[in-house]
Amino acid sequence: MRTYLGVVVASALTAASAVGLDYVNEDFEGSFPPAGWTTAYGGTGNASWSQASGGPEGKYASGSASSFGDGLVWATFMSPEFNVKGNTTVYYRFDYGLWGNGHGVEGGEFYIVYADEPARRLQYRELEGLPSWAEFAGSAAVSADDRFKACWRVWADDYWRYHFAFLFIDDVIIADQPRHPAVEPASVGRVKALFR
Repeated sequence: MRTYLGVVVASALTAASAVGLDYVNEDFEGSFPPAGWTTAYGGTGNASWSQASGGPEGKYASGSASSFGDGLVWATFMSPEFNVKGNTTVYYRFDYGLWGNGHGVEGGEFYIVYADEPARRLQYRELEGLPSWAEFAGSAAVSADDRFKACWRVWADDYWRYHFAFLFIDDVIIADQPRHPAVEPASVGRVKALFR
């Protein structure tokens, strides 16, 4: 059971998996990166994805990017490929936290891409800066029988002062139906002050 800013959410990953089909189900408790997960980096600053501990339910994936006169620096974390097996909608949910040093040129993103054409984004969501963990959930229309990947990117962009951002994710589920009621960042209070 979890509480996000006063909202109680049942963590039912195992029980929910018995209903419907999970394309991706990862809690980052084992080796890192998990089998099939990959990373990509860009820019000349510092960027990384690693395993960290102390999250809501133990270990989690932690991405960071920092730029000091380096321009755009980013780190992307990608799920294994998944085939929707004839479905035309996928449902996603994950826990996340995002914060930076507050100058407005750093942040995080979540998107779904075609596995064979990573530049083709089917779903793109900018993640809001949050002071604590929250659940992020939604759905995306997809093409039946194509293969896809889910991606998380953390970035910082600067040419004259130091900027950094951290993106944490945990308990990722991408499935053929919703797993449990969504608690969107809007319902627990969007916090943009971290990125002003």
